[in-house]
This record gives sequence, C-alpha cells and structure tokens, in this order.
Amino acid sequence: MSDSTPRLKIPELVSMQEANAATWNEALVQLDALVDLYLLGQYVNTPPGSPADGDAYLIGASPTGAWSGYAYKIASCIDGAWRFYTPFNGLKAYVATTGAFIVYAGGTWTNLNTNLSAAETNIASAATCDLGGALFVQITGTTTITSFGTGANKLCFVRFAQALTLTHNATSLILLGGASRTTAANDVGIYTSDGSGNWRERDYRRAASDAGDLATKSGTETLSNKTLGATNFPGNDKFDSSGNLVLNSTNAAAAKLDVYGKVVCGLASARGYGDSLCATNGAASQTSVFLIQSGVGSGYFGLKASDSALYLINSYASGTMADTAGFALDTTGNFTPLTDNGQNLGSASKRMKVIYAGTGTINTSGAGTKTNVRPLSEAEIAVARTLAGNVRIFQFVDAVATKGVDAARLHGGMIFEDVVAAFAAQGLDPMRYGLVCRDGDPENWILGLRYEELAQFVLAGLNARIAALEAK
Repeated sequence: MSDSTPRLKIPELVSMQEANAATWNEALVQLDALVDLYLLGQYVNTPPGSPADGDAYLIGASPTGAWSGYAYKIASCIDGAWRFYTPFNGLKAYVATTGAFIVYAGGTWTNLNTNLSAAETNIASAATCDLGGALFVQITGTTTITSFGTGANKLCFVRFAQALTLTHNATSLILLGGASRTTAANDVGIYTSDGSGNWRERDYRRAASDAGDLATKSGTETLSNKTLGATNFPGNDKFDSSGNLVLNSTNAAAAKLDVYGKVVCGLASARGYGDSLCATNGAASQTSVFLIQSGVGSGYFGLKASDSALYLINSYASGTMADTAGFALDTTGNFTPLTDNGQNLGSASKRMKVIYAGTGTINTSGAGTKTNVRPLSEAEIAVARTLAGNVRIFQFVDAVATKGVDAARLHGGMIFEDVVAAFAAQGLDPMRYGLVCRDGDPENWILGLRYEELAQFVLAGLNARIAALEAK
C-alpha cells in the first residue's frame, strides 16, 4: 500500500499509526495548494523576491534560484518557503495574469479559452460527414448527410453554409421532430454523440425568422406561427393564424377565444361540443352556448339575445336552445325555472338545508286553479281534532349525531306516523291527502308533511271544538 494518495499525493496514515499532527498538516497544505489552483504566473523561470504564503506559479523550462531543477512543476509558497508539486491529469488552474483557464492532460497544459474562441473548422458535406473532434464546425456543400461519423462522447456546434438534406436515423443521427430536414444558409445546430458514436440533435435554430415547426422549435415562436391541432387539444380546438383559440375547429363557424380573452361567436348554424370548453352561436335569437359537461345533449349554459338572460339548460341541438328544462338568471337578478310550475328545487334525497327569506312562500290559491271544492267531512274533522292534540317537541337525529343531545336544538311539530294513524283511525287513506308526503325509493321512503296544509286541518279541528263548546 502506498503512503500517499495517487493523484494529489496527500500523505496517508499507515496502518495502526496514531493520528500525527505533522501528517495531517502536510495533507492540508497540499489540498490548500492544489484545489482551485490560482496561479500568479505561467511558465515563470525566476522566483519572486518576496512571495506571500499561498502564492503559486507554474514554473517554466529553465528555472533559476530556488526553483532550479523543478521545470514545469507547481511552486507554492508556505511559511516563507517553496514547495513543489507535479501536475497530474485533470488538474485545472486559473492564471491571474492572462485570465486563462488551463487544464493538464497527457503532459500538456491546454488553454480552454482558446478552445472556446477557436475558429470554425470547415468540413465538406458528404454522406458520412465526420465531425471529428472539433468543437465548432462549418459544413460546406449541398451533399445529403446521413451520418456525422462515429466519434464517441463528442460535443459539436455546427453551422451550415448552404442548403442540404439532413437524413434522420432513429439510431445513428436522431433529429428533433423525428424527421429529415432541409437546412438553409447559416442555420445552426448543436449535436452530441454517445459512447457508441451515435449522434443526437439537441437544438436547431434557423438563421432567418420563419414559420418554423412545433417539433424543432425553430424560428421565432409565436401563436401566429405555431399550429396546435386536434392532436394537442380535445374537441378539435386549436390556435389559428391570428392567435385566437378556436373551439371545435372542424366547424368552419366555430366560436373563438380571442387574444383579449373574449369569446367570438361563429355563424348562426355553428355548434360546439366535446370534452373541452366549447362555444357556439345558436339560432338568430341566441348567442354563446357553452358545453360544461362531457357528452352531447346535456350540460349547457348560455345567453339568449332575445332577453339577455343567462340560461342553465340540459339540452341544446341544431341551433335551438331548449326552454323546457333548466333555469334562468334574468337581467333583474331573478332566478326562475324555464317553464312555469315545472322544476323542483331539490328532491327527496337531495334537500336544501336552510332557506332564508324576507317573507314567506306564496302558494297558488285562486278559485280558478281548484276544482271539487268542499267542506271537511265528519271523518276529516275528527282527524283534525285528533291532530290538534298531536303537537310534539323533538330533536332531529342527524343534529344530535353532529352536535350532541345537549347542543341540538328542540323543534315543535308533528310526527308523520301520528298523522297517518289519525287518518287510518277514521277509515281514511292518508296518502290521498297532500299534507302527507312519501317520496323517493319505496325501499327507503323519505317521509314528510306539508305544514301549511296541516295547519289548515288543525284550524278546522279547533274550530269544531270551539263550535261544540259554544253550542252548549
């Protein structure tokens, strides 16, 4: 086993040796001298008269004085004395006097600045156009290129002097976009090769601004020259040449979302639908119908030009907005069903929780809306008298489960089963009466009462009691 590391030659502790301050300090001195090496001069032969600790130089071919015998070594000052180190492959340094970054390999120092500022190497186009090891290459001629050679692990910046064909190969010459291309004068590409010498295009820039294409990102990229077709968006949406987002672009009269964020509707016959937001102008009396659910024939909202109301509907076809099922928010803020007495607000299984209102509900009550009007029968009055004594205090089960029995509020009212029993006791079918409600799934009925009608029954029962008392 060596007593120093192979590259930096840092001294190592031998086996079983206790930590030694001198050994550790020597290792730190070498690290300080060679890591991120900062040279005050390159190929200097005469030592400076008054060096400071940390000063370092690359010695030249004919050193003198304290440097004699150390040609091409690294001289580093520590504690007022010079120490000398042999360069090793991969050692990098910055030369303060020239601003150069240099690297040592194979016995030679190479100036990286020179590589980066090197002139282009001219290579004539050929079927196999070997880029070699040059960093910057100009390819001349017009011969079709099918290969850049087999150089491994290379990086090359290529400028094309003329128009020629670059042939895409899925293994040996992989071009952006996966297709061959025709170059133009002064187009530039960046190419790298892998360990097997297969080349891949990393970037390609056109010399002149042109329409370009999505795959290669060549040319100036704007919405006006990038076409995003049906493969990019569902529902055939795309950007047009003016930068507008066209919804359902397969329809020539489809609506557009323009560059200002406004929806521009198409012709009266247009209709858009799909899995994405679509818009259309319906018949002449309506505008801007939008699909907000996937599928055709349900889930639309839109505006009608005839009344400027916002509609939420479930049907739209052939330029006609169906006004039979849905709701409208008119220009005065009223929320109304599209057909009179045709829509429910909630359902037996989807109930509203609380309704806040400034006044009570108004129920239709004119004589013209009713038929078979009659007074209560004796049996019905008997039911009413029974119901008057059936008012209970209770708590709701779900409220107790959520808030606890002490926090859940107390309510006053009647129990569905008590009301049903009162009718049944008089030989009457309770389900013939609108005040008794049983809705939803027959396997799991939702039971309820219409309290406004129940109150009328109770009043009739109380009236019968009062009349009986007054008759005595």
